[in-house]
Amino acid sequence: QILIEMKKLGDENSEEAKSKEPESSNLLKLSASSINDYEPCPYKYRLKHIDKVPERKTRATMEFGIIIHNVLDEFHGGEDQSLDNILQLLKKHWRTNAFEYLLREEEFKIQARELLTAYHKYIQDYPPQIVARERKFSFIIDKLRVMISGKIDRVDQEGDRLAVVDYKTSKNKEKAKGSLQLALYAEALKRDAVEGVSGNPGSTILHFLRHPDDPIESHIFDKDDLDKQMKKGAVVSAGIRSHKFPTKPDDFICKNCDYREFLCPAWEET
Repeated sequence: QILIEMKKLGDENSEEAKSKEPESSNLLKLSASSINDYEPCPYKYRLKHIDKVPERKTRATMEFGIIIHNVLDEFHGGEDQSLDNILQLLKKHWRTNAFEYLLREEEFKIQARELLTAYHKYIQDYPPQIVARERKFSFIIDKLRVMISGKIDRVDQEGDRLAVVDYKTSKNKEKAKGSLQLALYAEALKRDAVEGVSGNPGSTILHFLRHPDDPIESHIFDKDDLDKQMKKGAVVSAGIRSHKFPTKPDDFICKNCDYREFLCPAWEET
């Protein structure tokens, strides 16, 4: 019954969107995360971004990431670059109500201290020349009638180029070359679309905080790389505008999905 009601609601929303926004003038707003949600499963995109169904199981890990990002942002914005200060900032930004139960909170707190201590050691060995932090960007791809927006964790001066750095608290590493997120950062710099920042893009860096022995994955995107990544936006925007939100059941992708046992018809009978 819930699935039936969700389908009706989704259809009504789609029809309402069609009537309110003529196809000729509609500007679709996307980000790296929304594109990455649609690609593996358009139905997840619909539940999350159109029907606004909140994710549940992943809330604690998301909150943990937000806390760490806030700590690093304030740390790099101040003069005190000591280990003691970064750990004090952890206490300041910690939110007990972000975690379901005490034991899990304590586990996350231990992990936070460990990864921040390792991060502090890394920047002592490789001090960054930071020019901006937490900078928003947006640009329009005219031929697609799509607005791309996002926020860059850190921008560093790297010779005569600008390097972008994205902090990752995930356990799994990925290659920077295949990162749509980094490609969009580079494209934003290329288009001079980052607030208060101007310069040519250089390295794009994923800093994996849970991998202190080998935390950096980097890549310099050339035109072909960027074109390849931007095509993802074209495919996704076409699917969304066509109101195509099929399920794509996959054991590996679906196993950690919050909607699998709650609202996904692909797993209703399993």
